[in-house]
Amino acid sequence: MQYAEALREVKKAEAEVRDLKADAQKQAVQILRDAERQANQLLEQARKQADEAYSNAVEVARVSAEKARVQRLAAGEKDAAAVRARAQGPDFKAALDALLANVERHVAGK
Repeated sequence: MQYAEALREVKKAEAEVRDLKADAQKQAVQILRDAERQANQLLEQARKQADEAYSNAVEVARVSAEKARVQRLAAGEKDAAAVRARAQGPDFKAALDALLANVERHVAGK
């Protein structure tokens, strides 16, 4: 009887060990799934933050480029106004008359 009872206890202990191992395996799988889900959430958050940072950087660059463009256009307009003013002034007309006179003399001399 003792042998049968000891055998029954051993089999009972083996069954408990199998159940404990199965439970531990299930817990390990669940822990891995939870860790993977958390890692995916962190990756998604990092992607969103990177996208926001990229968008902000692009917007800052766009604003800066627009300011530079406006400044270049203003400087060009200022230079063009100065050229127009000189072209309409008496010095320009006198220089143009002198140039035309020289061309006429040169053509007439041939």
